[in-house]
Amino acid sequence: MKCVILSLFPDAVAAYFDYSMMKRAREKSLLTIDFCSLRDFGMGKHRVTDDVPYGGGAGMVLKPDPIFFALDAITQKYGEIRVIMPSPQGIVFRQEKALDFSQEHRVIVFVCGRYEGIDARVSEG
Repeated sequence: MKCVILSLFPDAVAAYFDYSMMKRAREKSLLTIDFCSLRDFGMGKHRVTDDVPYGGGAGMVLKPDPIFFALDAITQKYGEIRVIMPSPQGIVFRQEKALDFSQEHRVIVFVCGRYEGIDARVSEG
């Protein structure tokens, strides 16, 4: 199984995969994980990846454009992908879903949210 983790802080996320079951799966070549920095696809001099929510509200959300650019680059590198965006509004992750993912032939890309979340246009696109 091949996964790509798309995050603003890939080095912080990577440490979790060096322990326990994930470490053993990687050692047995059952799982391959690459990490992609969303900041690499940010806009302008400061590589901006976030903005205030459309319509106002507290906090910041991840902008859609850097995510779309990153997903395009990941697709060009790996071919067909399946994008997963964990969210409190999503489907509960259970054993059945884990089995489904383990049978996936495409590279699974996990888009890691930050701040108040991810702009809704990403899930629509």
